[in-house]
Amino acid sequence: MRSFSRNFQFTPPLELLTFPQKRFTCMTIEEILSKASSVAIFGHVRPDGDCIGSCLGLYNYIADNFPNVQAQVFAEAFPPSYNFLNGADKILHEYDGRDVDLAFLMDTPSFERCGANGAECLKK
Repeated sequence: MRSFSRNFQFTPPLELLTFPQKRFTCMTIEEILSKASSVAIFGHVRPDGDCIGSCLGLYNYIADNFPNVQAQVFAEAFPPSYNFLNGADKILHEYDGRDVDLAFLMDTPSFERCGANGAECLKK
């Protein structure tokens, strides 16, 4: 088993630090959501607790703080042990084709692992 020093510092390669000819704009989640009227939230295939928890955490944040934004979570079937989570009863198990202003893909770094047929929404 490896142990790491508390003083460990990661120095990324120079190409990760420079972005020639590209400009990036940073926005807070509040700024992003204030421009949306509908949001789709997707989890990954075969969702686990992290996936369902992060999807519902974002869903409940939007519901509590942006009442004019229509949010919907799409996640494949998940273990019933997560049904106690606030909003679990509102999850749809497959993307229904609706148009949305904004889509979030939670708990996965790749579109290929997007569950609930969410890749169709992300292609739009």
